[in-house]
Amino acid sequence: YHFHDKQALYDAVLEAAFEPLSERIRAALSAPGSNSQRIERLLAAWFDYAVQRPALGRLFLREVAEAEGALRPELERLAAPMFAAFLDTIERGQRAGEFRAADGDARELAAQPYRLAGHRLPMGQRRG
Repeated sequence: YHFHDKQALYDAVLEAAFEPLSERIRAALSAPGSNSQRIERLLAAWFDYAVQRPALGRLFLREVAEAEGALRPELERLAAPMFAAFLDTIERGQRAGEFRAADGDARELAAQPYRLAGHRLPMGQRRG
């Protein structure tokens, strides 16, 4: 492989790290079961992957710490599909009555990690 610069190499490392996680999350959310079970599997997949690949957490935290109000487009491109799948599962659970409406707006619930970091949400959503 030849990379134009260090940033291109770094972006390729991020993509290589996030793709298996994204596949695990898709599998967790597409397996049979309730929406609650899907979210439990999503969280288990994320934590299991983080334990197996601790560098991913460090890379992600570095990106969040260095972001100036928004994730870099390269990272947002990787995070947005996972965020969208998580959001969709929460919304389906609310429509099915598995999650109470009092539990909060689905987008707000799914966005908590981004809000805590003080950054713009994936998929172009701005913080409230």
